[in-house]
Amino acid sequence: MRRAAVQIGNGSISTIERLLPWNYRVVETDGSIAVVEGEDRAGWTLDDYVIPRLASGLYFATELDPSDGEAIVPSSNPQEEEAT
Repeated sequence: MRRAAVQIGNGSISTIERLLPWNYRVVETDGSIAVVEGEDRAGWTLDDYVIPRLASGLYFATELDPSDGEAIVPSSNPQEEEAT
């Protein structure tokens, strides 16, 4: 199961739900953040479909770490660190 936090902003939960494929759904919300959850199936993946699709509707989404619910932050590129 994969989860992502979606900033609602001036949007709505119903719009977010319309942007999601059949294998993802909104599972919780606090008014400013919605959490979507689902399983990757075929091409309907969190990275390659869900997050870009939400971005097309101007909803910023970040994957949540399954172990603690914190946002997953991409690690920096070690080659860039060596160059500085």
